[in-house]
This record gives sequence, C-alpha cells and structure tokens, in this order.
Amino acid sequence: MKVAILGCENSHAWTFAQHISENPKYKDIELVGIFGYDDVGDKKIMEKGHCNYVTNDPHEFLGKVDAIICTARHGDNHYECAMPYIKAGIPCFIDKPFTVDLNKGVEMIEEAKKSGALLCGGSSLKFLPGLKKINDFIKEKGQVTSGNLSAPINLFNEHGGFFFYTQHLVEMMLTAFGEGVKSVYARADEDKKKVTFIADYGAFDVTGHYYDCVHYTCDMVSRQGTLHAEIITGRDSMDQLFLEEFDEFVNMVKNKEMKISYERLLLPVKILNAIYESYKTGKEVEIK
Repeated sequence: MKVAILGCENSHAWTFAQHISENPKYKDIELVGIFGYDDVGDKKIMEKGHCNYVTNDPHEFLGKVDAIICTARHGDNHYECAMPYIKAGIPCFIDKPFTVDLNKGVEMIEEAKKSGALLCGGSSLKFLPGLKKINDFIKEKGQVTSGNLSAPINLFNEHGGFFFYTQHLVEMMLTAFGEGVKSVYARADEDKKKVTFIADYGAFDVTGHYYDCVHYTCDMVSRQGTLHAEIITGRDSMDQLFLEEFDEFVNMVKNKEMKISYERLLLPVKILNAIYESYKTGKEVEIK
C-alpha cells in the first residue's frame, strides 16, 4: 500500500511516518512522499530517514498512492489538501479538526459520497478506554442525570483560533455520551482563555469546560452514582492512541470499510461551529 502524508507540522505526521518506516506491523506500507506547510516537520521526517521525497505540491501524489494521510495543523487546509483525492475516490485520514468551515466539511462529505472515498480521522481521544466504560454504562442503564468534561484550549493561534484544539473535548463527549446533542449554549472569557458550554441531550445535559490547562477529565452522574473516566494523556498514552487511529486508517483502506459514518465525522464540526456561534452571539444554537 502506497501512502503520502500532507501537512507535516505536528506529532501525528512524525509518529505515523515513524511507524511506516520502522514498525514491522506496517512493512507492506510505503511512504512515497510528504508535503508540509513549513520546513520543520518535513526536515524532521527526512532527517530521521522515514521518507526521502518532499514536494511543494500537495496534489502531486494523485494517481501515485492508494491513500493519503492529511495532518495539516489548520483544519481548513484539510479541504485544500484532501479534496482532489476525495473527488478521485482515494481513501483519506483527516486529522482534527476535520474542517473549520462547516460548509467546506459538508462539501468534502458530499464529494466522498459521490466518489466512494473512504474517510476516517478526527481526534485520537475517542479511543480513550475510560470513555467507552461510560458509554457502555449508559447503554446498559440509561439513567444519566448529567455529564461534565474539561480540556485544554488554545484560543489565539494561526491554526484556526478556537477550532485548533477544541475537537478533542467534543470527540470525548460524543464517545462517552453519544451523538444525540440537540443544541448548545456557550459563554466565553477570552481574556481568561476559557469557554464553557452546555450540550442539551434531551434527557440530560453535559457541560464542557475549555480552559488554560493541560488536563482532560470526563465524569458522568447517574442515579446509581458517579462514573469517572480515567484519562492519561502522557507521551506513552498518546503514542498508543495514535497507533489505534493509524490502525483504523490502515484497516479501512485494506478492508474497504469505514468504522464510523460520514455524518459522524462531520458532527464535531457542527458542534464546534455551534459553540463558537453561541458564545459570540449569546444565543442557544441548534445542532441541525
């Protein structure tokens, strides 16, 4: 299987390239080339010997690869990088945030449906084991009274501002509490680098706290008591999560089957745009 990595500015790209180059599990995968928006990530991958070809054209690999890995830091660069491959029906891993602009995300999904391009990606934190325990409890008991999550935020950056880092918490919420978010209401204090929102699930609410920290938490309150998801996001833990999402990508390409739907891939983008609109306008925003 031949692949290319587009957008090499982050640890996802470096880790995936290393696994392709060094992990015997992926000996049948060839990294034919990379494209980056800066020289730093490109040089890191090249100097480690994980790849020997870099291009300044993200679309150069059309017709040359079986799949692409899009890990550009700015979510809207995913549209620029991946859309020609999606139209050509080529499988794509697309990192978080899937997109910043919801309309671009909708267009990517619609084109994938037309061409049959298989897609996966989003936040690797959806693979946290503790979140599955909460979801399993909800499916079995169904008596949730509330939920609470917190995660870091980076409001001021050149990679999409609010959208750069925030899909992690939303992906955690959807994994633990399900996809049934009806609306969100949010407020923010940008000076203090914090955003808080309430997600209406109908029978219960989930509160999300973004703040200037390095910790992730997730708790569920039920009539039987409280369940806390143990969340460890150190280097070793993150490498394991990266490996799980890389496996999802590899299995998708080889088995020609998506683990989650197109709509599920787009849902975090809808929720993030709703949170952003809500805290900017002061109004509750429906998830359509």
